[in-house]
Amino acid sequence: MIITESKLRELTPQVRILNEATAQRRTFSALHSNFSVFLSHKHTDIDYLNRARQILERLSAYVYVDWADPAMQHPTNRETAERLKQKIRQYDKFIFLASDAAIASRWCNWEIGFGDAHKYATDKIAIFPIKQDNRDWTGSEFLQLYPSIEYYDGTTRYSDTHNLIPEGFYVKYHFDRNIILPLIEWLAK
Repeated sequence: MIITESKLRELTPQVRILNEATAQRRTFSALHSNFSVFLSHKHTDIDYLNRARQILERLSAYVYVDWADPAMQHPTNRETAERLKQKIRQYDKFIFLASDAAIASRWCNWEIGFGDAHKYATDKIAIFPIKQDNRDWTGSEFLQLYPSIEYYDGTTRYSDTHNLIPEGFYVKYHFDRNIILPLIEWLAK
């Protein structure tokens, strides 16, 4: 099921806030993690970002957050775009934190377009949709191209075997094949 704001808060009650002081202490090397993720997000979505990052880090993923990178240019400029392109190519996976604000963001839409060009054919791109206020995303139907990260509470059954899907985060493929893969397995692919 698509994750709602309230469900995300419930699943990550003790989220660590990534502030600038914490960000400066972080290293930008994925060497100590099993998987690396470029997390595309709207900068105003700090709460969602921190909660999504926590979920991914619990699975031993290194999560790159652009504004926490001390080498990132402020204010944004052409060099910012070049660095983002480099980072999207560098990290194993591309995840788009799809909030209403991110979907409306020009930068986020540019990032997902670039991510699509470099990660789609290799099954290394997904969206992490955060449903807000029962809004639909009319005009952003292109997001249906990508598998989505969803949470299952242990009460839903697989369509083919009718076995219960264990509680946890999964990547659900919506096109042609209705595959549900544990998030940890998708990260390891």
